[in-house]
Amino acid sequence: MNLLINFLAVLSILSCQQDKDEMLEKEDYLVSYPSHLELDVSGQNGTSFILKTKKEGDNDFFIENINLVISDVKKISFDEFVNKAKKDISSVASIVENRRLNINGKNCFKLVFKLTQNDVDFTVVQHYFLENEKAYLLTFTSETTKFKKYFDEINKVLSSFKIK
Repeated sequence: MNLLINFLAVLSILSCQQDKDEMLEKEDYLVSYPSHLELDVSGQNGTSFILKTKKEGDNDFFIENINLVISDVKKISFDEFVNKAKKDISSVASIVENRRLNINGKNCFKLVFKLTQNDVDFTVVQHYFLENEKAYLLTFTSETTKFKKYFDEINKVLSSFKIK
């Protein structure tokens, strides 16, 4: 009986230690993400933030990540913006999905594409938002072989993004 009680106590403690979500809140947006992802707000490569997975070992040469880039845009419609994005991406990659979504009350264009760089295949998911003369580009980049492993978790992050 004591063994069963001890087992249940340990199980209860472990279930309470599950990964909790963190919230990144800025003046014009917010996003939630699992606390095990590393947050980088250094502005590297023009990003507002980068969320990085952990390196999986010595042979892991690419760290899967999600990042946000915000650009000023003027006098462009959402349709023009979407068409330009599709045209730009299709010149360097193979588009496997493109569709409009509504995420947290905002129009979003989702683009999924595959490309190869330095003999490594990548799958990229991008969410495009156009709001208040700003373009918000939220991008998840993964080695294609690891895409399914991370997608469910990263999709929750992509879906949590909210423009204020």
